[in-house]
Amino acid sequence: MRKAILLVLILPLLGFGQNITNTLGTSGTFVVEDNGNNVLISANRTSSTDFIVIGDYAITYNLPPYSASNLGTVIFPQNNASSRLDFISSGAGHKSFLNFLYTPGSLVSPLDLQNDDVLGLIEFGGYFNTSWRSNAAKFEVVVSGTPSGIANIPTEMRFTNNAAGTPKTMTFNNDGNLTVPGAVTSQAIRVVNGTANILVTDQVIISTTASTFTLPDISTVPVGKTYTFKKADDGNFAITIQGNGTIIDGAASISNGSNNTLDHVTIISDGINWWVIGQGSGL
Repeated sequence: MRKAILLVLILPLLGFGQNITNTLGTSGTFVVEDNGNNVLISANRTSSTDFIVIGDYAITYNLPPYSASNLGTVIFPQNNASSRLDFISSGAGHKSFLNFLYTPGSLVSPLDLQNDDVLGLIEFGGYFNTSWRSNAAKFEVVVSGTPSGIANIPTEMRFTNNAAGTPKTMTFNNDGNLTVPGAVTSQAIRVVNGTANILVTDQVIISTTASTFTLPDISTVPVGKTYTFKKADDGNFAITIQGNGTIIDGAASISNGSNNTLDHVTIISDGINWWVIGQGSGL
């Protein structure tokens, strides 16, 4: 009879034990270990600091006191003068993921995504003059258009420099088009002493002697890409620009011959052909 009573009392407790909430008081530690007594996660609370330690390497994640302004905030530890979070994987088929998932509603009652919803945001900032600036620059992914099902959520990636005044934003949209607020420059000026192939990263080519320049395949450069060709002096030498199978203002190539007054020209791509849009005395 006693055994029956004990079973009746214990079985309900085992059922309730499947969902355990651990609440730390003014201080204390809650530790989860694996079978080898390795610490997997340790939640700690003192009178001044709440923090979580993950793994035996004691990487500490400080959790600030709760408030409406810092809900969900995690401050990563300083490690060799930098804060870092490493995702490490090895072996075929093993990957590390960092997912940002958003719903306008709640986890209990999620709502469908809508235009202009921000799916995820990373901000960069720093400390200056007794204050923290949390959004000196940011990267965000935003819904751009009306989603038409789980397989089609149109998005834009926005890279924003939140400088004083109007923020400068570079946008990469769902169609693969890149919009930038200013000129894209890479190798702004290159001095060439003879014949050369023009690179996608070139912008201004200065020639010091007779030269033949071959443009890159037009399909490899963005629409609107410009090149400027400039003679280094007023010497009587020829510059020839070849279209590489693409027409330049109706011709396979353009040249100044040896005319010393024809000193520079700027061309632009429309994605199909090259067009002359500026010249000194012309090429």
